Amino acid sequence: MKLRLSITALFVLFFNFTSNAQNYHLGLRLGYTQSSLNASSPSAISLKDRQSFGIGLVHTIRPYQSKFGVSIETGYVLKGTRIDNESLDYRLHYINAPILFDFYPTEKLKLSIGPELGFLADARNRLTDSTSVTLEDIYEERWDVSGTLSVSYALDFFLDIGARYNRSFSKFRTPDNNLNRIDQHSEYFQIFLAFKIAN
Repeated sequence: MKLRLSITALFVLFFNFTSNAQNYHLGLRLGYTQSSLNASSPSAISLKDRQSFGIGLVHTIRPYQSKFGVSIETGYVLKGTRIDNESLDYRLHYINAPILFDFYPTEKLKLSIGPELGFLADARNRLTDSTSVTLEDIYEERWDVSGTLSVSYALDFFLDIGARYNRSFSKFRTPDNNLNRIDQHSEYFQIFLAFKIAN
């Protein structure tokens, strides 16, 4: 009962704060993503970055006339790696939730940094005949903790353009015999557009 009351109180405080804040908006972030799998030891084969996309629903809170704020997101990003002939095409599907602390040097420029919690929903290797095999026996660590750096610029009130870099602190400990590596981690670079859809 006490836990339910605490959770309810937190939600009430959050929505009360956002409704009274002078600068709060809900946005949609769409991004072109370039991701890779890295490890301390080099791969036995030549790997390429995986080009994909990411999408996120963004809550941005910035108190009136403050240079600081917070952005809370829920989204999806496709990570992985591949090789030229596409006999190896890793697709790691993540549901992610970054919490970013924002700094506004100017009214239009925003710098953000913070942790990101990710959940690996599915891991597959897509083969040349369009079939796929699961990689869940190798990439079995479902939860991922990473760090995110981001910069964005407001082109107008309803549209931001930006870039972000994300690196995982968590590692896949199970050996990957396809790549002949262990202790792998993922990282990605993303260029995005953020559409403010509510205020």
